[in-house]
Amino acid sequence: MARLPADSVAQMSGLSGALHTQWVQKGILTAARYGSCTEAQAFEAAVASALKPHVKRLALLRAAMGQARPKIEGIGDRLPKRLDLVWVPKRRRVTWVQDSSELAEVVRIGTPVVVLPLAQTLAEVREAFKQEVAGREASSGPTFRIVRGK
Repeated sequence: MARLPADSVAQMSGLSGALHTQWVQKGILTAARYGSCTEAQAFEAAVASALKPHVKRLALLRAAMGQARPKIEGIGDRLPKRLDLVWVPKRRRVTWVQDSSELAEVVRIGTPVVVLPLAQTLAEVREAFKQEVAGREASSGPTFRIVRGK
């Protein structure tokens, strides 16, 4: 499993390194193991970054991310063509939808909702993550070589 430094993941997710660290400390994002993040943690940071403008307090963002995290962690090799996060502020509830009929069902509740289309965002994060990993692997060749005399 490929891993990247938390600062790189923060940048590709639209966060500053300091804000990423703060959100990890506040339990909004999961902590990186051994100082490096997985692709799922990059997705998590991107979702939190997209959701934050619509959530008033960090405690609510933490709760929303707790609800969103299982779906984020379950994203496999193929991203769905459509993946929308629906935030219901009044009920403090997050729901993931993948098609129009699911979306229609979720938004017909008589209270305002926020719909965040995230498939494209997650695809861009995935591509950035892959490129960063590839760049690090290409440049991680030997830093010295042993030369033996005759």
